[in-house]
Amino acid sequence: MSKHECKELREAVVALGDLGGFIAKRSIDGVDLGDAIALMRQLFTDDDFQKKFAAAVADIQKIPSEFAEELRVDGVDGAIAEGFELGSAVVQEFMKSFKES
Repeated sequence: MSKHECKELREAVVALGDLGGFIAKRSIDGVDLGDAIALMRQLFTDDDFQKKFAAAVADIQKIPSEFAEELRVDGVDGAIAEGFELGSAVVQEFMKSFKES
């Protein structure tokens, strides 16, 4: 595990994984207006979904400086390890959302 954590990047990536899982689940049979309506309903009525997206965009401008700090503190190896951790978080969130939707 990295000594420095890219918190804002992690929040953005987890929210994208959640969104991706929802969209993938809804679009298995093709995409139609009902899928767009379901997405809008999810975005506007699901408290957990809203919290994830609020956290993801709240300090999104900090992501470049977080990543630069990751490189400074842990070097390229640490940044690569953080990338793998983030990738794993996205896949886990995607699969969780895919199963729940």
